[in-house]
Parts: sequence; structure tokens; C-alpha cells
Amino acid sequence: CGKPMDRGRCGPFGIRRYYFDLERQACRRFRYSGCGGNANRFMTKKACEEIC
Repeated sequence: CGKPMDRGRCGPFGIRRYYFDLERQACRRFRYSGCGGNANRFMTKKACEEIC
């Protein structure tokens, strides 16, 4: 939850995912490229909120 949002490195098309925004203390939606990135990535907002 403490890492910055990272879209990954597989191109411009994305899959909807959620990450925890430390500054806003909230889970936010972003487009994940499908590979790479980091562990601050969740399939649902609920999962993000439960873990972070």
C-alpha cells in the first residue's frame, strides 16, 4: 500500500485496477497495462480498502 501507483510496462491499453493513494488516504482507480508494476495494485476497490 505504500508504493506509488505503477501502470506497468506493456503498453497503453489497460485493465481497471485500484491502488492506495497515500496522500489522499484512499483507494483510487487506474489503468494497469497487464505486466510489471508493483504490489500496490488490487482487483477491486473493496480489496484495496480491506488491505490498506
